[in-house]
Amino acid sequence: MTRPADIGVLAPSDVAAPVTVEIPSLGILGPVLPAGVNAENQLDVPPDALSLVWYRHGPSPGGAGSAVIAGHLNWKGVTGIFSDLALLSVGEVVTVTYDDGSRRDFAVTTVQLVPKPAVSVDGTFARRGDGVLRLVTCGGEFDDAVSSYKSNVIATAVPV
Repeated sequence: MTRPADIGVLAPSDVAAPVTVEIPSLGILGPVLPAGVNAENQLDVPPDALSLVWYRHGPSPGGAGSAVIAGHLNWKGVTGIFSDLALLSVGEVVTVTYDDGSRRDFAVTTVQLVPKPAVSVDGTFARRGDGVLRLVTCGGEFDDAVSSYKSNVIATAVPV
């Protein structure tokens, strides 16, 4: 029997999807939308500065592997919801609310600035292993030639 090669078949269909992320220490409370990849095989970006996206082909936050939620540093002249992500400290709490009404807290374990080419190969999008939440935004130096930041800020958190 053959099966479709669509990436959608890789995503579990019965997981609770994240719908909000709250980081009280930074004053963040933002909606989370499911996202896939764009034509360049990069994570689709949020549609505006105040929304977040969850990579729906990976695990839900708290599941095995790395659940990735991304937001803008800035977007079209508007300060992004994750503009202060690099200011997170180890131990701070991130709360995820799911579409079934449940909530789960995560504690920040690391905050790193990672060159963009390394993000896709450094375990950020791991499908196996311990369950971690990765919050991602742009950071570092801005490259005017390509109108993009050269790095990403990645905050990793574990369930508490």
